[in-house]
Amino acid sequence: MDKSKKLNILGLILLFGATLSWGTSFIVLKNTIETVSLFYVLAIRFTVSALIIGGIFYKKILNTPKKTIINGILLGVILTFAYDIQTFGLVETSPARNAFLTSFYCILTPF
Repeated sequence: MDKSKKLNILGLILLFGATLSWGTSFIVLKNTIETVSLFYVLAIRFTVSALIIGGIFYKKILNTPKKTIINGILLGVILTFAYDIQTFGLVETSPARNAFLTSFYCILTPF
């Protein structure tokens, strides 16, 4: 098997894995927010992500221009509100509906 075919198969496997983890995360999150506070779950989720990314890319972050950091923080705040709304919606509806509405932006974005 040639290299491009192997990379194509690997890409499909990784895409399937990403889709599977994204889809099941709605079910896991729905079960989690039934026992733990919504904002506590999101705070832990974003804090752990920030620590991991910060740990991996700390040298690049230190050399990043101040304006880029400020823009990144602004976009992070907007993203946090989006996740808050999405997760609050999960409290009020099923994981399947929430996933459908969340992914619907892919269709709406071009328009």
